Amino acid sequence: MKKAPPLSKMPRLFRKMFWRGYLLFAAAAVLVGSTLLLWSLYEASAQQQKTLRSAAQSGSAAVSQWVSECQSFAGSIGQLSELSELSHMSPSRAVMIRENPILLTRLQQALVAARAHYMQIDSSAVYLYNRDFVVADYGTLELDSFYQSLFGADASAESKYLRRLSPGEFLFVAKGSVHDQIPAQPVYVTSLVARNGKRQGNAFLFLNTRGLESALQKIMPRSAEYTVFDASGELVLSSLDSTPSERIFLEQISSEKRAFTLHPVDTYANWKLYVHLPQSVLQQVVAQRVLTALAILAAALLTGAPIILSQCHKNYAPIRKLALAVQPDLGASPSHELEYEALQDAVCSVFADRVLLKERIMIYKPLLINSLLLDLLEATRPQDVVCKALSSLDVALSLRAMCCVAAHTGHAQHTDLLALAQRTDPLSACCFAVMHHRNASTFFIDAPNQQQACQVLSCLQAALDESPLIHSYGISEIVANPSQLQTAYQNAKTALCYVSLDNDTRGVSFCELAQCGILSLRVPNTLQRLLPALSVGRAGEARAMLSEYFSSVVYNGYVKKSHLEAMQEQLLSCVARLHQEYGIPCSASALNEWFSGSAHSARTLYELCMEVFDQLEIGISQWQADSLARQEHEMIDYLNNHLFDEDISLSKLADIFNASESVISRRVKAVSGANFLDYINHKRIEHAAVLLRQTDLQVNELAAAVGYGNDITFRRLFKKYMGITPSEYRKGAAADCAQL
Repeated sequence: MKKAPPLSKMPRLFRKMFWRGYLLFAAAAVLVGSTLLLWSLYEASAQQQKTLRSAAQSGSAAVSQWVSECQSFAGSIGQLSELSELSHMSPSRAVMIRENPILLTRLQQALVAARAHYMQIDSSAVYLYNRDFVVADYGTLELDSFYQSLFGADASAESKYLRRLSPGEFLFVAKGSVHDQIPAQPVYVTSLVARNGKRQGNAFLFLNTRGLESALQKIMPRSAEYTVFDASGELVLSSLDSTPSERIFLEQISSEKRAFTLHPVDTYANWKLYVHLPQSVLQQVVAQRVLTALAILAAALLTGAPIILSQCHKNYAPIRKLALAVQPDLGASPSHELEYEALQDAVCSVFADRVLLKERIMIYKPLLINSLLLDLLEATRPQDVVCKALSSLDVALSLRAMCCVAAHTGHAQHTDLLALAQRTDPLSACCFAVMHHRNASTFFIDAPNQQQACQVLSCLQAALDESPLIHSYGISEIVANPSQLQTAYQNAKTALCYVSLDNDTRGVSFCELAQCGILSLRVPNTLQRLLPALSVGRAGEARAMLSEYFSSVVYNGYVKKSHLEAMQEQLLSCVARLHQEYGIPCSASALNEWFSGSAHSARTLYELCMEVFDQLEIGISQWQADSLARQEHEMIDYLNNHLFDEDISLSKLADIFNASESVISRRVKAVSGANFLDYINHKRIEHAAVLLRQTDLQVNELAAAVGYGNDITFRRLFKKYMGITPSEYRKGAAADCAQL
């Protein structure tokens, strides 16, 4: 294969074609790639938001559970009997208790025992209202000393952490929220409610945030961060190193354009959980998607270049071929630019020289006339436009008396059909041959009046009947209105689908078809039962079906070609199936070569079908005889192999060989000469006689061995067939042996 030259050595026209196509392809690739990239970024952002929302919901549940367990722990402390006993004491009595710390020790031990079930609480302390001391699980402290360690200041009676809190209310002191160092860990403050519902003091719970932080880290997606604020906007918990108030936090998040989501903590609506991603994560996703899109776009542009180049070579080939046809010496020229210049010069010379233009038009005149006449018959263009174009080609139509003759041809050339049409020229009328494709054409007659149209039609029929190129033809009616021309054309094609039964002519007239009524004939479904009848060997019945079908499709001497072809196809299919499934031989080569457009095709087809049926009847009869003999042989073999089975019977044989008991009985008698029971009993008694002579078996054992259920039946049948009893037969056999 000759290698295509590079792009730089191709003509300017080719390079323009390439760059135009490649730029359009590149623009389309960039547009599609940009759209896909934007969609991908949108999907990535939506997926991140979805992931953050899911993480925020799960994290909110974890924080809610954390706070709920603190409330539950405070409730369990409020139920301690030691705390209730200490709460009911007067302040003076409480001072005495401090000096005798037995009750306080018991309370400390109870606090430690209660804390054992709550791993998120490091330690706890209890303050009873109007007391000057605090009981912790690690000891009893002065109120001022405890307050100083927690808040870096002395206790005050007005402190919100020492007052009675309303039901469900709690206070939260974040880690390092006082002087950036105190407290050292978060503190949860809530009321202590006694069993009678009375609030008796406040519980200070020192929380262990490591467990909650670990749980949140597992919940959060990769690189995600979280921050929890209370109702006043103060920090509760965060994964960041340093976090300001909620207002400053939101300003920072907005300025850095981070992806974040907000979710309230369940059952604690005043707390808020923020889950956010660093800006670098989103930038990394965007960069990855953009690089992937650029790589795909680059691959598409690299792949598109050879495709566009190949398409340009294909589109440019006709231009080069036409240029070489106009100026053959261009093939030896190394410059491809001369191809396009030579083509330009040739086109300019054609239009510059009108004589040359007319000569070239005359070369294609028959093809142009054929195309315009086909448009006229099929009404694909306006009639006045087609007639005007034909007039410019020196074809003047009167359109007063018109007739169409549709013909089925062999491998005829357009010139051969034009020669047949020209045989009608002396009749002062126009006859044109319009070719559709290789095997179909139409002869169009245009005469000044109906009488001349009939004369031209008669002359054309004679020429078509004599020509070996024409297989069959259909004739339309003669019409005088140009608007009816398309109908006449369709009627001629309809008449071509029918064949005469006995006429020697190859043509069929649409008028005769309409008069005889065959156009409205319905096709029977007789052929559908043809194969089932032949499959069961009823060849005579199948022959009658085919004759019935042939009689029903032939109407007043005419028959449709498709009906005959269906008859041929169905019989050929039956022959093939019978040969494939049953091995029945039949030669149908003549039937396979039959052609519906030949003379006397209907009669010929019927005769060929009858010949095929003659062969099928012989083949089916031979197959049935062979099948019967084979079945009889198999049946006798089965009887001999199962002769001594006790359950052998006609009904069992009928089930095995799929036949009635009467048929089985007749076949056994035909082969053996005896009926079924006589054959079975005779064979059994013969074998029993051999056993009586050669063995010492008892009679009842011998009867079971030859297939009889009891020895009474055996004795009766033995005497019937042998004339003596089994014992007498054995004695006689023994005496004969002794004499020998």
